[in-house]
Amino acid sequence: MMNAAPEPRVLLVDDEVRALALAERARVGGDIACRLAHSAEEALTWLRGSSQADVVVSDIRMPVTDGIEFLSRVRDEFASRRWLQIILVTGHATVDTAIAAIRLEASDYLVKPVERDKLVAALTHTLADVAADPEHELRHRFDGWMAQSIQRLQTDADWQARVATWRDAWLDQPQWNEPIEAWWHEVMQRL
Repeated sequence: MMNAAPEPRVLLVDDEVRALALAERARVGGDIACRLAHSAEEALTWLRGSSQADVVVSDIRMPVTDGIEFLSRVRDEFASRRWLQIILVTGHATVDTAIAAIRLEASDYLVKPVERDKLVAALTHTLADVAADPEHELRHRFDGWMAQSIQRLQTDADWQARVATWRDAWLDQPQWNEPIEAWWHEVMQRL
């Protein structure tokens, strides 16, 4: 049985195709699965359909939705993904955009043209921070289980009852109430 390609862990967002290609080639060791998006809207659409992204690398200056507005929307819409990190990249660095990035908890702020070594260092550091988050590992295990379960849920009524029982057992642990409810909502949306 062949293994499926890994879900992308890094989402690269830039309206410049050349910048996306350079960033994609610079990923750490070549073993990190990346997804490319040409706009903030395309990136948001993908994030809504996949919970696998750990890091988003986004340009700031883009048409329609700029990187700061995009970061704000990501923080609002995906608040339950506490581990999700964002690295902002710009060719037009200003104090105002740097302050906005800090306020919105960007992991890093890089100035174009970004040297490959700086991008690799930023990704390495940010991915290490993500991996150290205990909720991250739990989420990825849960997502793997969810993908398998969704297939069964679509065809097996008994399995749906079992999943509901497990969900209720997790909800007995107060620290997991909000994430489990968010995940349950996600499961129901996928059905």
